[in-house]
Amino acid sequence: MADLMGDRAGTKIRVWAVPSVVARAVGAVAGRFMPLVKDMTAMFAWFDTGRYVADPRRQEQLFGPVPTAEDALARYTDELVTAPVKGPRPVPRRPAA
Repeated sequence: MADLMGDRAGTKIRVWAVPSVVARAVGAVAGRFMPLVKDMTAMFAWFDTGRYVADPRRQEQLFGPVPTAEDALARYTDELVTAPVKGPRPVPRRPAA
């Protein structure tokens, strides 16, 4: 994902892996004060159970063909690149050739 989005945005995106035990601990603590974090923690716990299965058939019936992951990332990256930013906008760094 980072490579696809970085190539599209013309910049290098660094990825840091956070161990799941750390993410769960932070979610448990922050979730007490931030309902969104609590909800996201519950959502990821549900994903981990394996009971969630993506079935895009209904989406395709309502909205047309389901985009590929690459198409969705490209559109999202384009939105981020063109979104207005409050304050000074950082200058994107081009990767060295």
